[in-house]
Amino acid sequence: MEKPAALSALVAHRRALVAAVVALGVAFSAVGWWFVRNTEERRIDAAFQRRSSVQVRLARERLELHEEIVRGLRAYMENSDDVTAAEFATYTRPLLERLPAARAFEWAPRVPRAQRADFEAAHARARPGFRLWERDVSGQIGTAAVPARDRPEHWPITFVEPVAGNESSFGFDLFGSVVTRPMLDAARATRTMHASPQVRLIRTKEQDRGAGVIFIEPVFRPDAPGSGPDGFAGFIQAIFSVDSLLKQVHTEAADDAVDLAYFDDSAQFAHLQLLYARIDGHEYSGSRDAAPSAIVAPPFPAPGSDAVSETFSVGGRTWRLVVAPNAAWVAQQRTSIPGLVLAVLLAFTALAALFTHALLSRTAGIESEVALRTAELAESERRLASLLSDMPGAAYRSEPHEPFRTTFASEGIQELCGYGPEEFVSGRVNWESLMRAEDVPDANRRVAAALAQHQTFELEYRIRHLDGRERHIWERGHGVYDDAGRVVALEGLMVDATAREEAEARAREFDRQIVETQKLESLGVLAGGIAHDFNNILTAVLGNASIARQTLPAADPLHVQLQQIEKAARRAAELCAQMLAYAGKSQLSTARVDLSELVRDTTQLLEVTLGKSTRLHLRLTTDLPHVQADATQIRQIVMNLVINAADAIGDRAGEVVLRTFTADLTREELQAAVQHPDLPSGRYVGLEVRDNGSGMPAEMLARIFEPFFTTKFSGRGLGLSAVLGIIRSHRGALFVESQVGVGSTFRLLLPAATAPVAAVQPSPVPAARTADSPGLPALRGTVLVVDDEAHVREMTTLALEMAGLEVMQASDGERALQLCREHPEMIDLILLDLTMPGLSGEETLRRLRLQGRRKR
Repeated sequence: MEKPAALSALVAHRRALVAAVVALGVAFSAVGWWFVRNTEERRIDAAFQRRSSVQVRLARERLELHEEIVRGLRAYMENSDDVTAAEFATYTRPLLERLPAARAFEWAPRVPRAQRADFEAAHARARPGFRLWERDVSGQIGTAAVPARDRPEHWPITFVEPVAGNESSFGFDLFGSVVTRPMLDAARATRTMHASPQVRLIRTKEQDRGAGVIFIEPVFRPDAPGSGPDGFAGFIQAIFSVDSLLKQVHTEAADDAVDLAYFDDSAQFAHLQLLYARIDGHEYSGSRDAAPSAIVAPPFPAPGSDAVSETFSVGGRTWRLVVAPNAAWVAQQRTSIPGLVLAVLLAFTALAALFTHALLSRTAGIESEVALRTAELAESERRLASLLSDMPGAAYRSEPHEPFRTTFASEGIQELCGYGPEEFVSGRVNWESLMRAEDVPDANRRVAAALAQHQTFELEYRIRHLDGRERHIWERGHGVYDDAGRVVALEGLMVDATAREEAEARAREFDRQIVETQKLESLGVLAGGIAHDFNNILTAVLGNASIARQTLPAADPLHVQLQQIEKAARRAAELCAQMLAYAGKSQLSTARVDLSELVRDTTQLLEVTLGKSTRLHLRLTTDLPHVQADATQIRQIVMNLVINAADAIGDRAGEVVLRTFTADLTREELQAAVQHPDLPSGRYVGLEVRDNGSGMPAEMLARIFEPFFTTKFSGRGLGLSAVLGIIRSHRGALFVESQVGVGSTFRLLLPAATAPVAAVQPSPVPAARTADSPGLPALRGTVLVVDDEAHVREMTTLALEMAGLEVMQASDGERALQLCREHPEMIDLILLDLTMPGLSGEETLRRLRLQGRRKR
């Protein structure tokens, strides 16, 4: 009975072992299948991302092309005098041929009410029946429309290209357009392009199934007849078929692997949001007149799909491109490899179970070993192929000698340089021919040196991409040697290092800007500190000299010497004021200032500073927004810049142009100014001083704001350094442009004032009275003088005592607070220095007020 029992136990043990092997094998097979399937999904997603990025880039380039062409037409109208219909047609016909989506280009000038009759008569001679019209209540156009109502100004369509099919547009008054009037007003107010929502096209082509969109560009030409006070001369309208425009973008690089749709997120109604879609090979378009139920496009993107969304700003509107993988393409990309891997792994499980069941069978063991090695080899090959397709850059194998013909290249080389692997393997393209010529000798030398020593080599060089742009490449490789030690091939990896190079260049530029800013800030701190301390010394010198002169008899000969001391002290004080201005710490007396009026009021003084051969031209904008500024300091800036411009022109004939303007600037645009100020975005009022003098080279332009730097044979003072300090204290920006032999331009920008600020009227100060003043009693009372400078306190005390006042002194804020606590009823007036160590003047004043309120 023991043998059957032992046999049964052995059989049970084997069964348990086989069951365990089977369970583990199934689990391993499931993990292997999941890993292979997940890798395949990542490959499909990477391929979709590359394809979607191509579609997004094409869309961006095509939309920017259409916008730039419309802006070019605007520049043509702004810089051409009296453009005729023939000239308009000559310019726009090539644009219509170049842009298949373009349906019409229109010009609508501004016609004031007083010029309407003459305008209609003049154009009726060239086009009989021409008149200004607008739609009636039923929306009729052309001859069935009604005459345009009387308005302060009209915007009639005067030029249209092509004319055929658009005859009914002539004379249509855009001022009365219900659909596009808000965009017209916005374009005129902001002076930027605005796009309309989808509109019904009057003239269409057979392939047009959807609606159209109008690009509206305002034209400003102050010297044009009929232009408004703001220089507005009219509108350019470019009408495009939305369906043709967006379809054309993706026809150039058709890709059935992706579905896409364009949406107008700025549209007010849901049925106007869809612009164009291509889903499962079918095309859909939005419609200006369609009800929501008429749009038959399926929901896009489908729930659960991996979609890429990109937004574009098109004339002030937000267009959104959504790209999703096509379901049929995704199905084609999926292979049977995961199933095969699962089958192989399950087969291996079965073999392992048989091997365990027949442990003593040598044949079964060998077969299991072979199956195991076969599976490992297949997995290794699969992993190698997966790594090569997913790795960044490109792997290669080439011949070891020039011209280094490529024998293998991974798929990543397509993205690296624009050429496919087959073009390199076939010899149609050679990698060395793509490299910059000056980089080739050094690269070949490094490769030869590494091969001679059987070492790896690292290279960095530049190549020319198929798209024409330059790329930086990092390459690491090694030689492959035979048994005799001879090199038979080169293998390596190449990676695009362009982004790294650009980041390092930006970092170097940022470091340079930081060093420059710290240098100028250090000079500003030094100038401010010297000016403050020196000003205190000058206060004592000037005060004591004035007191001494007043105490002397009128006939005393020392009067002249004391007056010279006062004059010299005042000149030194002016230098202190310039140093404080340079440091941005000067005291401002601000008010609302019109820069155009300030320049106009200073015209006579400006003309005196110029030579007889130099002409002064003023181009001042009317109705300019005010700025909150110190008029005296701004006038000082104008005088300084005009004098510099006159010096740059010299004795030869030249001109100095002063121009005022407004501009809406972003924080990034303002950081391009001198010293890269951090200013908020918004509207700024500008003053530009331009001359056609000798100009400045780059090395001189980099130093003009240094204190006491001058380009003249002899000179002194802070000059442009003080100008820059004043602009900093006004929270403004300064731009400088100069070219040798052409001239220089200084452009000053100050933030526009948002609301009036009430001016503070100073209280009248009574004249000082002395005991010997005839008929006037001496002053009475006690004054507390608080100043950390002893000589300033002594001088002030002496002057007050001469006026008949009693004086108490305090060297700091704590002492002043103590005296006020001890003599609250005695002190009538406190003279307080704002800048003191310890407690500042402002903090001392705040605590004095709190102390006074507690006593009350």
